[in-house]
Parts: sequence; C-alpha cells; structure tokens
Amino acid sequence: MSSRVVRAKYEDNPTLYFKDIFTDSSNGNREECRQFIQEAGITKLSARHTYILNRPFTNLEIETAVFQMDGSKAPGPDGFPPMFF
Repeated sequence: MSSRVVRAKYEDNPTLYFKDIFTDSSNGNREECRQFIQEAGITKLSARHTYILNRPFTNLEIETAVFQMDGSKAPGPDGFPPMFF
C-alpha cells in the first residue's frame, strides 16, 4: 500500500486506522505500520520521556484533572458524570 493511501486512510479516521493496524495479526499490517512511522519522521522517545509517560499518576495529578472537568458534561465510560466523583 502506498504512503499516500495510508495517509488518506489515517486522515479520514485516525482512531479506526490505528485500531485496524494494531489489532490485525498479519505481518502486512505490521510492515505498513513501520513504514508509516518511518515516513512520518516520528522520532523515538528518550529514556526520560519514557520514564515520565510510564510512571504512575500522583494523587495531585488526578485531583487536578477531575476538578478541571465540568461536572455536568457527558458521562464517562462508567456512565457517571464528573460531578458524581
């Protein structure tokens, strides 16, 4: 598949595109994913960035995020709006 086709599929629905390429077990899609990442110029994460992204959330980070939400907005995946918490 050409990079132009891959890019068009990505731009139409990025969530579905990545879901498809990461859930398909065929080697063709894995190669397609590698090719896309290489052509997109995505750089590898540094050890520091990897550490930051993998560390557990602190209580303060969770509290800050929850209190920034509008309590009356759409419910989350559990069905409860933010004001419930």
